[in-house]
Amino acid sequence: MHIYLVRHPPPIDVDGLCYGHLDVAVDEPAIARTADSVVTQISRETLASARVYCSPSPRCLGLAERLASPRGPTVVEDLIEMNFGDWQGIR
Repeated sequence: MHIYLVRHPPPIDVDGLCYGHLDVAVDEPAIARTADSVVTQISRETLASARVYCSPSPRCLGLAERLASPRGPTVVEDLIEMNFGDWQGIR
């Protein structure tokens, strides 16, 4: 069994921001480029049969949907990003 960990592309305008659980935007072209990059490293054949799990966060879901297509990814609530409490949303 192989396990691949793939991170979403960097969110837009978050330099210095403690965002964790916040819903921050990721540029759609960046998602496409990241998906293309993943496919150069993990074959389409492997991805076609792989189980793709992701956080329910939109920044993660967008990439996971591309990688799992035509199936959908499995959204796992336990993979949600950490909530940083009072620091959340502060630069």
